[in-house]
Amino acid sequence: MVVKRQKKGDPKRILVVKLGALGDFILADSVFKSIRKHYPSAHITLLTTPAFEAFAKKLGYFDDVVAFDRFSYFNLEKLLNFIGWVKSTHFDLVVDLQLVGRTR
Repeated sequence: MVVKRQKKGDPKRILVVKLGALGDFILADSVFKSIRKHYPSAHITLLTTPAFEAFAKKLGYFDDVVAFDRFSYFNLEKLLNFIGWVKSTHFDLVVDLQLVGRTR
């Protein structure tokens, strides 16, 4: 798990990235729960794939669940839309549970 803090103090906006397979997603449940428990007043957003969107919303750990279809880096329009979304949200903390170059 990679945790990147950008500001001092407790984060107000947290992005959790979990895109993987169903088994990996289920195994991450304890991490999701720990993040919510450690930051109860933070606004926590999960970035996942459409396949896990409804399931993630039912977990109750996240204030927002954002689903993006995976796309090629060569699809410039989707890449720029995604980068624009990330920049516009101003997250204080990013928890990357994927640990792959694509999510860095």
